[in-house]
Amino acid sequence: MIDRLVADLKKIEGIKHVGIIEGKNPIVSDLPPEESATLSEILKDIYDVSDETAKSTEMGNLKQILISGLEGKMIIAKSGNFLVGVITETKVNLGLIRLKLKSILRELKGEKK
Repeated sequence: MIDRLVADLKKIEGIKHVGIIEGKNPIVSDLPPEESATLSEILKDIYDVSDETAKSTEMGNLKQILISGLEGKMIIAKSGNFLVGVITETKVNLGLIRLKLKSILRELKGEKK
């Protein structure tokens, strides 16, 4: 199932890499194992700091994180014990990615599409 979810995301033009982490363990990534482990640690750290920031600034529960750089973007979202990270090119359809990500997060939780 998870391989299919990653493949579905990768069909969107402009997506470079997708990784899904369970806990602290990378379970699906299109990167080599060493790079996947490093990216997993980074995603987890970014999410944890962002979640704490959202709570301490009374923003409520964290939904997604978007990081924009000169050479691309990163979107991070959580569903239960799963963390999904998407790395994109600079010009992408963020709305489409967010819709697909929302569907994937529901599926990871075991909810119907």
